[in-house]
Amino acid sequence: RAEPASSLRFRSEEPLSVSGMVGGGGVGSKPVVDNDDGPAGYSLNLYDSKENNITLCWPKAPYECKYELQQKIDGQWTTLSDSIPHSKVMVSKGHLEPNSKYQFRLRRQTPDGEWGDFTNPLSAKTLPQGTLLLDRPAIHSRSERWVGITWEDPEGENSANP
Repeated sequence: RAEPASSLRFRSEEPLSVSGMVGGGGVGSKPVVDNDDGPAGYSLNLYDSKENNITLCWPKAPYECKYELQQKIDGQWTTLSDSIPHSKVMVSKGHLEPNSKYQFRLRRQTPDGEWGDFTNPLSAKTLPQGTLLLDRPAIHSRSERWVGITWEDPEGENSANP
């Protein structure tokens, strides 16, 4: 049985950002993993991965529709939601185990009400427990061969004074 759409966390079609915030102005506009287009003609992509959740994104359909997202659980494709609204192009799936691999796929409903083909399955892995994430990363310098990034200490401590 599919979960109601409200049990998944949706994000709107605001510009994508590596910060993962809704409509946030981040330093990038591409998914972390860009999956190959499959029979659906578009792809489901990994946008962000944390210890207990994975954020997925996809291109918005050129017509009004709704989306169905499935996850492979115990070898079977299980519908997480079949009522993701057309205006949403990003969803976070929470309550996942750290350092674990998951598979997802997506399809959209055509204007005549028929479900289209599923995307190629996307394999994504949650981060290991205790992984330190950058807090508000910012590019401070770059060249053709390297980039310098600074970030705030997530613990709120000054790392120069242990």
